[in-house]
Amino acid sequence: MIVGRSKIMRCLFIGLFISTVAGFSGCTSTYTSGSEESPNRKYVVFVHVRGAGGRPYIDQTRKAVFISIEAESARRSMIVTNYQNGSIISESVVAVSGKTSKPLLQKKYHIRGADVCWDASWQNDKKLNIFVYDYGPGQSSYDARKNGVSKHELRTLYYSFNSNSGRFVEQSNK
Repeated sequence: MIVGRSKIMRCLFIGLFISTVAGFSGCTSTYTSGSEESPNRKYVVFVHVRGAGGRPYIDQTRKAVFISIEAESARRSMIVTNYQNGSIISESVVAVSGKTSKPLLQKKYHIRGADVCWDASWQNDKKLNIFVYDYGPGQSSYDARKNGVSKHELRTLYYSFNSNSGRFVEQSNK
């Protein structure tokens, strides 16, 4: 009886050890996010950037950029990520109240950059440009802004409201 219990305890300990090591061995990512309202406050764009797993955000790595445009009524929303065994199985925009909002646009891009930042510029209430940039490899955006370092364009995204569909669509250029 004691031998059986010993084996069970050892198996439980090994299982706990493996799950602990797997949970802390590079499965974490740095996230940054923010939002910008349209001039008439009818729409809001949310930008969420997820860094590479297990790497500092400032490293020159591939990052995922999530863009969601929503009606103002869904202004207080966030991206919720569901994990299973350390892997992302889904990401969705959920309102703080717990009600699922219906985005007017939802896009995901992969961009290679260091400390990836973005600026949203609403041309009017129905046109939006998002400038995605960094300050170069190893440059912290905080230090770069303070020292007057130039922005390095990674990508510029253009969106406009399509009144027929009632949604925003990506434009290929300005």
